[in-house]
Amino acid sequence: MMNKKGNAGEKIMIIPFMIILCIIGTGIVIGSWAFFGKEYDFRSADANLLNYKIKNCLTKNFDFSIEKTNFEKYFFQKCNLNETIIKDYYLIGIYLDSAVLYDYDAAHNLCPFSEKNPTYPKCVEKEFKIKIEDKEVKLRILTGSSQIRR
Repeated sequence: MMNKKGNAGEKIMIIPFMIILCIIGTGIVIGSWAFFGKEYDFRSADANLLNYKIKNCLTKNFDFSIEKTNFEKYFFQKCNLNETIIKDYYLIGIYLDSAVLYDYDAAHNLCPFSEKNPTYPKCVEKEFKIKIEDKEVKLRILTGSSQIRR
């Protein structure tokens, strides 16, 4: 015959073992959900940051008298923006009074649809007054971001 004295302690230890397994499993599930969960939508923040950077660039020693044909090259160089990345993921529109200085990808046409369709770029529009040659003009900057973080 076998000695069955003290076997109850071994059988009861299955309960804490199962509790520890459940805690570990729950931690793995929560960690996976947090890491691979829903995508983040930073498009509005991206557009706002780009708008701010362009505003700072245009208000500090920017030459608005440059020819329209050379404006794009001068703009990207002076504002220290990567042209490839901007053209792949962002929209930019720069308007001085009623004149269009730069309007990549028809930003003024595409941005109004962003409120109706969640897949369209999120846009930010800022308007302010600056002095050019002792004349106060209205500068409007429209930026949009289509870059979604996954």
